[in-house]
Amino acid sequence: MRAVNPRNRIYIPILIATNFLPIYFYAIGGWTVFMFFYLYWLETVILSFYTSLKIISASGYSGNEEAPSVNRKIIIAIKFFIARFLLLCFYLMFLVAFIGFIGEDKDAMLKSVLAVVFRDENFNIAIAGFVLSHGFDFIFNYLLADQNKKVKAEGFTLFFDARIIVIHVSIVLSAFAITWSPDNQIAGHTIGSYLALTIFIVIKTMVDVFHLVSQNDKQFEMHIHNNI
Repeated sequence: MRAVNPRNRIYIPILIATNFLPIYFYAIGGWTVFMFFYLYWLETVILSFYTSLKIISASGYSGNEEAPSVNRKIIIAIKFFIARFLLLCFYLMFLVAFIGFIGEDKDAMLKSVLAVVFRDENFNIAIAGFVLSHGFDFIFNYLLADQNKKVKAEGFTLFFDARIIVIHVSIVLSAFAITWSPDNQIAGHTIGSYLALTIFIVIKTMVDVFHLVSQNDKQFEMHIHNNI
């Protein structure tokens, strides 16, 4: 069996715990479904920021290639972030239209609004968890693992990726599950909402871990190639 990168032995449990923490807050903290998906929307914004930093620090150019200047890479990073953010704003409209405030009373709507303006303590803790988690990945799995020396700034131009697809599919499935779920409740939430959110978390976590392990495989293959 192929050995797992030692850093990933630490990061994967952190990643899983960070992904599942919001469902705990949803059950005990009175979160709304909108808050839940808005949090993961913000996580994608955070990831886009770290990707912009990866673009700036990318230096995987061979000796016969002309590497772009730092200013040029900053421009590429800014364009990437703006394009990705505008795309995410499109999905945010779907969040508001299909998920936001569905079946919520005034108190629940107020909680959602407070989360949007970062006035919910548990919501802010969850955001901080994503910032630290992806910061760990950027520092230890990208910079310290010298991955920035193996990629080019122009390689980060893909707007549609697995995370975007997960968000899109989850919005549709969750809206269906919440709308057609029975009225039975657990801790103030319908069973259908727990089912929808759990499915989303499981799929998202599988995508995140698969992406991380695939990166580990590429590093392993590169290491073998360099030592042949």
